[in-house]
Amino acid sequence: MQHKYSDSFTYNYVLPMCAAIWSVSNKQCFAFNIQVLVRFWANHHLLDLIERPQWRVVKNRSRSYVERVISELKDARSDTPVVSVRKISNGKFEIVDGKGGKDAFDQLVMATHSDVSLKILGDLLSPGQREVLNAIPYADNDIYLHRDTALMPRDRRVWASWNCLDQTELNKSAPSERPVCVSYYVKCVLSTTLIECVLSTTLIECVLSMTGVR
Repeated sequence: MQHKYSDSFTYNYVLPMCAAIWSVSNKQCFAFNIQVLVRFWANHHLLDLIERPQWRVVKNRSRSYVERVISELKDARSDTPVVSVRKISNGKFEIVDGKGGKDAFDQLVMATHSDVSLKILGDLLSPGQREVLNAIPYADNDIYLHRDTALMPRDRRVWASWNCLDQTELNKSAPSERPVCVSYYVKCVLSTTLIECVLSTTLIECVLSMTGVR
């Protein structure tokens, strides 16, 4: 707004897109680093308003690439959660799994969310590492599967995979602190003809009445 962008551009395009992606309020969006936002949007072609990109998915979804990755690994273990990690005398990392098994490795890569890494690594983390991981916040989302078209745009021709509910009234005096509310058009998201009209609405501290799936 300080650069004289219109309210329509700010509240109908920039903020809904930002809030929907990161599940935050409009007020929180204003605190985001603009360079990070623009770089993310450009990389995902979200700024292409006329010639929108054709998003593609892997055939058979994640099962395809998960099975491919596993086939290339010498030792891939499923249903074996890691409970803790500690350093042992020879400088290696000892991994303890949920079944009581222990294995030692020369190097360790944590491909997990920050809160999971904190729990698994425990005292192995330095104060600086712990500070970085603790600084990453999470938001709880409530999701409802329903067929209530009142939570979609009035004009069916503009139904999209993601549909952000209008918060115009909440932004009259200042950017709303209320978290965003988004309806996902499941048929569009999954590209399937098996679903006639099933919607999934993500509500973060948002109270709405919905019709259940029959």
